[in-house]
Amino acid sequence: MVWKLSQVGPVDDIKQNVEEVKAHVAKFSRPDTYLAIHTLIITAVLYTGFFAAYPYAAQHWALWAAAVFLRAGVNVRIFIIFHDCCHGNFFRSRRANMIVGRLTGALQYTSYSA
Repeated sequence: MVWKLSQVGPVDDIKQNVEEVKAHVAKFSRPDTYLAIHTLIITAVLYTGFFAAYPYAAQHWALWAAAVFLRAGVNVRIFIIFHDCCHGNFFRSRRANMIVGRLTGALQYTSYSA
């Protein structure tokens, strides 16, 4: 995807760029089960790894600060999974979205259903 200006004018350039972005993003608009499971496994390993590392990281303030900073990134990742499940975009199955959404919502102290 290359952003370029033509001699036609800015409005036509914007329209062309919007169409290029839509074409590029189209492959991400449908749930991918393999990618979803892969993401869940990596997130679960990171989440449990940080719990296992906390006793060792607590022995030095710099290690603890790094662990807290990195763990915040894992929390953001969990919230993104939760958010995608709420919209029904993480799995194709509505039931799978509900189960994973409720589990990740519980980890974030956020209700899956109002």
